[in-house]
Amino acid sequence: MLRRRGAGEAGAIFISVDYLDGRVDLYGPAPPRMDESDEGTRRFDRILSDVNGLDVSERMAREVKFDSDLWWVEIEDRQGRCFARLGLIVNCNWLPIVWRSLLKWFKMLLKRF
Repeated sequence: MLRRRGAGEAGAIFISVDYLDGRVDLYGPAPPRMDESDEGTRRFDRILSDVNGLDVSERMAREVKFDSDLWWVEIEDRQGRCFARLGLIVNCNWLPIVWRSLLKWFKMLLKRF
């Protein structure tokens, strides 16, 4: 679920993973690498682990004050899979396509109400 839509051309990406049992993990941007092979990819590090949703919301409120263009995606998964593990390089070139699809879906949903 898209919790916060950032700027299309910029903005850090944060991923929260809700285990649906009260525990939440938060992943955020990892420090950039000097390796040119990383171009077009983003790295994520775990920022918070096994905390409650309020802790994540408070942290994200602070992050928004620092970077109002950030994106916040929430994944609900009982196994806690983020698909962007600690230090893993994730190719994010597909993100704009996903956001456009989500936006279309939300607009269609809103028309029904």
